[in-house]
Order: sequence, then C-alpha cells, then structure tokens
Amino acid sequence: AGGHLAGWLTVNYPQQIDRALLFYPPTDFFDYIHLALASEAELEGEAAIQRFLGLDSISEASLDDEGVLATTFPQQVEQNPGHYPPTSIIHGVSDTLVPSSQAVRLCNGFNGSIDAGPAQNDGGTPANGSYSKEYPCGQDGTLYLIAEAEHGLDACVEPISCPSGSAASQAAVREAMTRAFDWLAR
Repeated sequence: AGGHLAGWLTVNYPQQIDRALLFYPPTDFFDYIHLALASEAELEGEAAIQRFLGLDSISEASLDDEGVLATTFPQQVEQNPGHYPPTSIIHGVSDTLVPSSQAVRLCNGFNGSIDAGPAQNDGGTPANGSYSKEYPCGQDGTLYLIAEAEHGLDACVEPISCPSGSAASQAAVREAMTRAFDWLAR
C-alpha cells in the first residue's frame, strides 16, 4: 500500500511534493486489469484489486470504470508530465504481486508517452552479469529495475527470506536504494 499511496499523493497533490521515491508501486489498475483479463491463470494480486473495486470477479471489471481510471497514474501523468514532481521508482522485474510493467508505464508517463518512453521492462540479464538497469523518468527521476528482485525487495532477512535475489542482485538493490536515497536527500 505504501508505494500506491506515495504515488497517489504525487499524482493528486503534486504542488505539495518536492520529490517522490516509490518502491514497487501498484500504480496502474488499467494495465493490471488488462493483464488479468488476458491471463488464463489468476494473478497474485487479483483478489486485492477485486476487493478495492468491490467486484466478485476481475472479469466484471471495466477498463473505463471511475475507480480504475482514478488508480491509473501513468495515463494521468502522461497528459502533463511537467506538472508533477521528480519521481524515482525501484521495482523488481521478478515481482509477481505487482508487475514491473506498472513502474515502466509510470516512468514513461513522466517522459510524456506511456508506450514510447525510454523505459523498458528489462532489469538486466543475470547470466551476463547484469542485475539492474536504470531509465530516466521525466525531470530528474529514475526507474531502477532489478532483474531478480521480487516484491518487498528492500526486506532481506537471510536465511529466512530475501526477495532481493542472489548476492549480486542484493548488491544491485543496495546500490539502487543508496542512489535513490541520496537523490531524495538533495
């Protein structure tokens, strides 16, 4: 909920926010519902979306529903990207709860085009030693995508659970967080 709430504040109260840093945020119900309707299997976060929208089934969702559009930040931001504060996002490409495509679409919205922005849903290729990638998000923001990271990538409690991924991926998460926190402190 934190990433969604931070995104909501950034989009709905931009004049009161200097900078925003979002961690694996669900910010694009339109995209999520589109993915869910196209999928044969139930997506991990589908029940939460259904409850939020007051639906019994995701198949009842309408992509032009007021609740869906109000929680589809990329489309809102794309209309006037310069109106919003600089925003950085950290997201894991292996996130099964909130698809990283949501972060990519939001980043591209800050660049003025959801579909043709510079960000791609690519966090690197661990087999080639690349565990993360960075993309510009509008005015002074950055999208950090981490290839192996899952939802909750910032909460690593080894050996119990480490959604950050392998040791190299954990290093990539630490680097992204350090750079993002330094940027936030400017």
